[in-house]
Amino acid sequence: SLCVAGVGALIVVALTRSTGRAVLPALAGITDAMTRLANDEYGVKIPATKREDEIGEAARAIKTYTSSGTQMAWVESAVDSISRNVMIVAPDCKIVYLNKSVRTLLKAVQADIRKDLPQFDAGKLSGQSMFFLHKDPDRQRSRLEKLVSVSRTQHSVGGHDFEFVVTPMMSKETRVGFVV
Repeated sequence: SLCVAGVGALIVVALTRSTGRAVLPALAGITDAMTRLANDEYGVKIPATKREDEIGEAARAIKTYTSSGTQMAWVESAVDSISRNVMIVAPDCKIVYLNKSVRTLLKAVQADIRKDLPQFDAGKLSGQSMFFLHKDPDRQRSRLEKLVSVSRTQHSVGGHDFEFVVTPMMSKETRVGFVV
Protein backbone atom coordinates (compact mmCIF):
# COMPACT_ATOMS: atom_id res chain seq x y z
CA SER A 1 0.00 0.00 0.00
CA LEU A 2 2.96 2.29 0.61
CA CYS A 3 4.13 1.53 -2.91
CA VAL A 4 0.67 2.34 -4.33
CA ALA A 5 0.58 5.60 -2.37
CA GLY A 6 4.03 6.50 -3.69
CA VAL A 7 3.02 5.77 -7.30
CA GLY A 8 -0.18 7.78 -6.76
CA ALA A 9 1.82 10.71 -5.41
CA LEU A 10 4.16 10.55 -8.42
CA ILE A 11 1.17 10.58 -10.79
CA VAL A 12 -0.33 13.60 -8.98
CA VAL A 13 3.02 15.45 -9.15
CA ALA A 14 3.41 14.61 -12.85
CA LEU A 15 -0.15 15.71 -13.66
CA THR A 16 0.24 18.89 -11.64
CA ARG A 17 3.48 19.78 -13.41
CA SER A 18 2.07 19.02 -16.89
CA THR A 19 -1.21 20.81 -16.15
CA GLY A 20 0.70 23.74 -14.66
CA ARG A 21 2.86 23.94 -17.79
CA ALA A 22 -0.29 24.03 -19.93
CA VAL A 23 -2.27 26.48 -17.77
CA LEU A 24 0.32 28.92 -16.49
CA PRO A 25 1.48 30.28 -19.88
CA ALA A 26 -2.15 30.79 -20.96
CA LEU A 27 -2.95 32.63 -17.72
CA ALA A 28 0.22 34.71 -18.03
CA GLY A 29 -0.76 35.63 -21.60
CA ILE A 30 -4.28 36.58 -20.55
CA THR A 31 -2.91 38.62 -17.64
CA ASP A 32 -0.53 40.45 -19.99
CA ALA A 33 -3.37 41.16 -22.46
CA MET A 34 -5.62 42.47 -19.68
CA THR A 35 -2.84 44.75 -18.40
CA ARG A 36 -2.32 46.16 -21.90
CA LEU A 37 -6.09 46.70 -22.31
CA ALA A 38 -6.24 48.46 -18.93
CA ASN A 39 -3.56 50.83 -20.26
CA ASP A 40 -5.88 51.74 -23.18
CA GLU A 41 -3.89 49.80 -25.77
CA TYR A 42 -6.11 48.89 -28.73
CA GLY A 43 -5.87 45.83 -30.95
CA VAL A 44 -4.67 43.53 -28.17
CA LYS A 45 -5.03 39.86 -29.10
CA ILE A 46 -6.49 37.74 -26.32
CA PRO A 47 -4.62 34.41 -26.14
CA ALA A 48 -6.10 30.98 -25.44
CA THR A 49 -9.51 31.65 -27.03
CA LYS A 50 -9.34 28.35 -28.93
CA ARG A 51 -8.83 26.24 -25.81
CA GLU A 52 -11.71 23.90 -24.95
CA ASP A 53 -11.50 24.31 -21.17
CA GLU A 54 -12.31 26.90 -18.51
CA ILE A 55 -9.28 28.97 -19.52
CA GLY A 56 -10.64 29.13 -23.09
CA GLU A 57 -14.10 30.09 -21.82
CA ALA A 58 -12.62 32.90 -19.75
CA ALA A 59 -10.48 34.10 -22.69
CA ARG A 60 -13.52 34.14 -25.02
CA ALA A 61 -15.55 36.09 -22.44
CA ILE A 62 -12.74 38.63 -22.11
CA LYS A 63 -12.50 38.92 -25.89
CA THR A 64 -16.25 39.58 -26.19
CA TYR A 65 -16.16 42.14 -23.38
CA THR A 66 -13.12 43.98 -24.74
CA SER A 67 -14.53 44.05 -28.27
CA SER A 68 -17.61 45.96 -27.09
CA GLY A 69 -15.43 48.14 -24.83
CA THR A 70 -13.09 48.97 -27.71
CA GLN A 71 -16.03 49.88 -29.92
CA MET A 72 -17.40 52.13 -27.17
CA ALA A 73 -13.99 53.77 -26.73
CA TRP A 74 -13.85 54.48 -30.48
CA VAL A 75 -17.35 55.96 -30.47
CA GLU A 76 -16.53 58.07 -27.41
CA SER A 77 -13.31 59.28 -29.04
CA ALA A 78 -15.20 60.17 -32.23
CA VAL A 79 -17.91 62.09 -30.37
CA ASP A 80 -15.25 63.91 -28.32
CA SER A 81 -13.50 65.01 -31.51
CA ILE A 82 -16.51 66.83 -33.00
CA SER A 83 -17.13 70.49 -32.24
CA ARG A 84 -20.90 70.16 -31.64
CA ASN A 85 -22.11 69.87 -28.05
CA VAL A 86 -23.37 66.34 -27.37
CA MET A 87 -24.87 64.66 -24.30
CA ILE A 88 -26.06 61.08 -24.11
CA VAL A 89 -28.90 60.54 -21.66
CA ALA A 90 -30.32 57.29 -20.27
CA PRO A 91 -34.05 56.51 -20.42
CA ASP A 92 -34.39 57.74 -16.81
CA CYS A 93 -33.15 61.19 -18.03
CA LYS A 94 -29.79 60.92 -16.23
CA ILE A 95 -26.74 62.15 -18.15
CA VAL A 96 -24.36 59.29 -18.93
CA TYR A 97 -21.92 61.11 -21.22
CA LEU A 98 -20.95 64.68 -22.15
CA ASN A 99 -18.52 65.23 -24.99
CA LYS A 100 -15.48 67.48 -24.66
CA SER A 101 -17.17 70.37 -26.45
CA VAL A 102 -20.18 70.57 -24.12
CA ARG A 103 -17.97 70.11 -21.04
CA THR A 104 -15.79 73.02 -22.19
CA LEU A 105 -18.79 75.24 -22.93
CA LEU A 106 -20.50 74.59 -19.60
CA LYS A 107 -17.30 75.19 -17.62
CA ALA A 108 -16.78 78.47 -19.47
CA VAL A 109 -20.29 79.77 -18.62
CA GLN A 110 -20.63 78.17 -15.19
CA ALA A 111 -20.32 81.47 -13.27
CA ASP A 112 -23.06 83.03 -15.39
CA ILE A 113 -25.38 80.01 -15.00
CA ARG A 114 -24.86 80.11 -11.22
CA LYS A 115 -26.48 83.57 -11.17
CA ASP A 116 -29.78 81.81 -11.96
CA LEU A 117 -28.96 78.32 -10.67
CA PRO A 118 -26.56 78.65 -7.69
CA GLN A 119 -26.14 74.85 -7.30
CA PHE A 120 -24.96 74.36 -10.90
CA ASP A 121 -21.59 72.55 -11.17
CA ALA A 122 -20.38 71.81 -14.70
CA GLY A 123 -17.94 69.21 -13.37
CA LYS A 124 -20.65 67.11 -11.72
CA LEU A 125 -23.24 66.68 -14.47
CA SER A 126 -22.57 63.03 -15.27
CA GLY A 127 -25.22 60.99 -13.46
CA GLN A 128 -27.40 64.06 -12.89
CA SER A 129 -30.75 64.88 -14.44
CA MET A 130 -30.61 66.28 -17.96
CA PHE A 131 -32.97 69.01 -16.77
CA PHE A 132 -30.24 70.99 -14.99
CA LEU A 133 -31.15 74.16 -16.94
CA HIS A 134 -34.91 73.75 -16.71
CA LYS A 135 -37.02 75.59 -14.21
CA ASP A 136 -39.84 73.02 -14.50
CA PRO A 137 -38.18 69.56 -14.82
CA ASP A 138 -41.42 67.63 -14.28
CA ARG A 139 -43.01 69.29 -17.30
CA GLN A 140 -39.94 68.52 -19.42
CA ARG A 141 -39.87 64.89 -18.25
CA SER A 142 -43.51 64.38 -19.25
CA ARG A 143 -42.76 65.86 -22.69
CA LEU A 144 -39.85 63.44 -23.15
CA GLU A 145 -41.96 60.44 -22.19
CA LYS A 146 -44.07 61.15 -25.28
CA LEU A 147 -41.18 62.07 -27.58
CA VAL A 148 -40.98 59.98 -30.77
CA SER A 149 -38.99 62.34 -33.02
CA VAL A 150 -36.55 65.24 -32.80
CA SER A 151 -37.53 68.06 -30.44
CA ARG A 152 -35.99 71.56 -30.42
CA THR A 153 -36.31 73.95 -27.48
CA GLN A 154 -34.63 77.19 -26.40
CA HIS A 155 -33.66 78.05 -22.83
CA SER A 156 -32.09 81.25 -21.47
CA VAL A 157 -30.03 80.86 -18.30
CA GLY A 158 -27.43 83.21 -16.86
CA GLY A 159 -27.66 85.52 -19.86
CA HIS A 160 -26.92 82.71 -22.32
CA ASP A 161 -29.32 81.18 -24.83
CA PHE A 162 -29.15 77.42 -25.19
CA GLU A 163 -30.79 75.41 -27.93
CA PHE A 164 -31.57 71.82 -27.03
CA VAL A 165 -32.09 69.36 -29.85
CA VAL A 166 -33.29 66.11 -28.28
CA THR A 167 -33.42 62.95 -30.35
CA PRO A 168 -34.74 59.68 -28.92
CA MET A 169 -32.38 56.72 -29.34
CA MET A 170 -34.30 53.61 -30.31
CA SER A 171 -33.34 49.94 -30.37
CA LYS A 172 -36.07 48.17 -32.31
CA GLU A 173 -39.23 49.41 -30.57
CA THR A 174 -37.59 50.36 -27.27
CA ARG A 175 -36.30 53.80 -26.32
CA VAL A 176 -32.81 53.35 -24.90
CA GLY A 177 -32.08 56.99 -24.20
CA PHE A 178 -31.64 60.36 -25.85
CA VAL A 179 -28.96 62.28 -27.70
CA VAL A 180 -29.02 65.96 -26.75
